[in-house]
Amino acid sequence: MKKGLTIVISGPSGVGKGTVIAELMKQNPEFMISISTTTRNPRPGDVPNETYYFVEKEDFLKSIENNEFAEWAVVHNNYYGTKKSFINHCMKSQNTLILEIDIQGAEKIRQKFAKKEVEGKLISIFITPPSEAELLKRIELRGSDSKENIQVRMQNAKLELKEKDKFDFIVVNNIVKETCQEINRIIQKELEK
Repeated sequence: MKKGLTIVISGPSGVGKGTVIAELMKQNPEFMISISTTTRNPRPGDVPNETYYFVEKEDFLKSIENNEFAEWAVVHNNYYGTKKSFINHCMKSQNTLILEIDIQGAEKIRQKFAKKEVEGKLISIFITPPSEAELLKRIELRGSDSKENIQVRMQNAKLELKEKDKFDFIVVNNIVKETCQEINRIIQKELEK
């Protein structure tokens, strides 16, 4: 039986993953987007149970103990995770599922798919900025981070950029529409296999 396709989209903070995914979803309304569970506080524009499931740290830790996550990680001192049950449901329904997760989570989910702990097929796409200067500008334009947070995010970004070769595909996010065109070509080829 044909299974669905899970697409992991990852990259450093501020690279524009959310913007790219929003455009992909506009262009492909049949795609599903995974909603991560997190312990971080909502940012302006976040909608609980749509952008993230916001939970207390204690509840997140209980879910880890119960082995409910396909992947989870601590990023910028907050927990993030993706539930196995949601992925498996999407894959059984032959959906194309997009997951926006960090580098650590991408590695964990690759391992789960390799071990067949999660159903379906997986591809991973790393979104990279055109330059470090452009990445810094994007993070600053958000207006939601302190100077200290921006420094931490840039330090983390330099480390994350070193991991890009572990991904199936690397896409530079310079112009969002062009980035989405390239990702759509990748997805179409994978769906045809």
